[in-house]
Amino acid sequence: MSVPRSFKRLCGLGLVVVLTSSFALGFQPRQRPSRFDRLVIRDPSIAAGAATMPLQALDPSAPLRQAWESFGAAHGERWRIVLDRRTGAPLLVEGQGIPWIAGSGNHLSDPTSPTLESLERSLRRFVSANNAILMAGDAELVLDRQASGKLTPETWLVVFNREIGGVPVQGDKYLFTIGHGNLISFGATRWGAIAAGTLPSLSAGEAYGALTAYMGIGTADDVRMPEP
Repeated sequence: MSVPRSFKRLCGLGLVVVLTSSFALGFQPRQRPSRFDRLVIRDPSIAAGAATMPLQALDPSAPLRQAWESFGAAHGERWRIVLDRRTGAPLLVEGQGIPWIAGSGNHLSDPTSPTLESLERSLRRFVSANNAILMAGDAELVLDRQASGKLTPETWLVVFNREIGGVPVQGDKYLFTIGHGNLISFGATRWGAIAAGTLPSLSAGEAYGALTAYMGIGTADDVRMPEP
């Protein structure tokens, strides 16, 4: 079930309200208080940062640590691994590198040049094969084409945003760096289990009514919906 377009407008863009008493609205700093200041609800995801810990802080018998030790057995032991203390997701994994594409840092040979699309496919396979430590499902990963690409002639950055049921999760990203042909670092900006549903419980009309009632908007106010 898709979220109604009008509902997305409400959630993503909000309302532009022009009061009949009229004061200038624009991109310049506001000079006077607004009647809506007391109604502002801060986005809790903005303040929800990550609490870090090294892999070594986990008990040696912990399943997550054992899974990372299996990763080391497959890809070498010289890795620095920093986890999110609350979720166990990897925030930064960097080290000796995994041969990924032909480059000056390995002996791989490939007559074709890598593309963003080919790197996306190979990284998706890597995520699926290492789900126990990366904690990300393939369906959650959405390639961020604007943020991804070549940083230098031999360095690629590939960034995935996160979506659950088609709904973007603000602040959750996975970043992969491939340098001189090797996957040399990867990690999430933030990642954890999400139990909230993604289907709207209100119709677009109900959501609009609830919003205007909360804001105290009446017939005397000139309300205009911005174009997406």
